[in-house]
Amino acid sequence: MVTEAPASASPPGVRRRQEHIARWLEERGAQVDWLPLDETICGSRRKRYVRWRQHVSRVRLKCSGYQYVVVIGLGAPHMLRLAYAVAATVPVLFDACDSWLLQCLARLRSRLWPTAIIALFGAALQFGGGRTLTCTYISKRDARWDKVLNFGRQVTVIPPATPELKLSAPSYPLHRVVLAGDFASFHNQPGLKTLLRAAQLLERESSIQFELFGPSAPSIQLPGNVKYCGWASTLEEIYSEDCCVVVTNRLGSGVPNKILEAAGSGRRYAVHRSLKRNEYLQGERYFYSDAASLARTIIEMCGVRA
Repeated sequence: MVTEAPASASPPGVRRRQEHIARWLEERGAQVDWLPLDETICGSRRKRYVRWRQHVSRVRLKCSGYQYVVVIGLGAPHMLRLAYAVAATVPVLFDACDSWLLQCLARLRSRLWPTAIIALFGAALQFGGGRTLTCTYISKRDARWDKVLNFGRQVTVIPPATPELKLSAPSYPLHRVVLAGDFASFHNQPGLKTLLRAAQLLERESSIQFELFGPSAPSIQLPGNVKYCGWASTLEEIYSEDCCVVVTNRLGSGVPNKILEAAGSGRRYAVHRSLKRNEYLQGERYFYSDAASLARTIIEMCGVRA
């Protein structure tokens, strides 16, 4: 399994996908050996793209005795180019994970023009490349959206795994709401603003406290009832004790890890209505559309079960 960096040096979402792929293969009797290209994910996207050629000979040599090579792509066009090059000598399974086209749409909606161009470039590469490459996705929805890119090519869905957290059941009423995420990422920013507005609406009328966990603090001012708690080394640290969860993601590509974590924790969680048809929604979930409806939803999640 070829990755851009070791699991220990990869972002949490990337590391989770690497682990899902490895587990899926091992459950089918495969022995999985990991081959990271570099010790860390370093340099700009442009520099990382230029370097893909430097790795081809080493990857071909290392993987010559294997039945299959799995290349973890995750929105990186240079990993797709590497996969095509290696596929000339050994069968390759390329994990796109998220739909290229859905990535492009989500970034266009957020007016992130450079990253939208990168996703569009990846889509063009996948459409124009060889048909011998097998492509995998995290959901049926992502695979359907990229159907036009994969005409004549084998496509497989490798689903995410819901983490199994050993936590005691919460005791109601609740007074703690948690959110985990990368608050610098465009995926979380609209939802985070909605959460903070909902927290302001609840600040005077309830004792509910909000706790944010992530690699860096949000760049916007937090209301008095919202606290940034820093990085959590384990999921249990976030979801332990009596709490409910807010998922800030909106409709986009892939499957938000926050949904899987909330479901695995056995906690009630609130999800934006744009994700209502997500095929991996499990457990006791609630839906919101704006700050006011989120405030009402939080009150409902925290209350005594009717």
